[in-house]
Amino acid sequence: MRYTRRDRVIAERSGERTVVLDADGTTLTTLSPVGALLWEQLPCSIDDAVSYLKDTFPDVDETVFVADVTAFFDDLVANSLIIDLDAER
Repeated sequence: MRYTRRDRVIAERSGERTVVLDADGTTLTTLSPVGALLWEQLPCSIDDAVSYLKDTFPDVDETVFVADVTAFFDDLVANSLIIDLDAER
């Protein structure tokens, strides 16, 4: 699956974090520093994101990244901030 930002979503970097406003302008989400790094990688797949994090944080076990990235992307999809490009076809 490949994910990308939803149209009309606004994101603003603030220090190490990113603040994201949904397309309706009703929900403000603050991403953690790692979430902000992943936001900048979009569009990407879970595998792409995990590979990026492995390169950035080589001391962390890959299984942790897989679980965390999957949960993070699922949360962003549920909050209408990103879309699964494969599901949109």
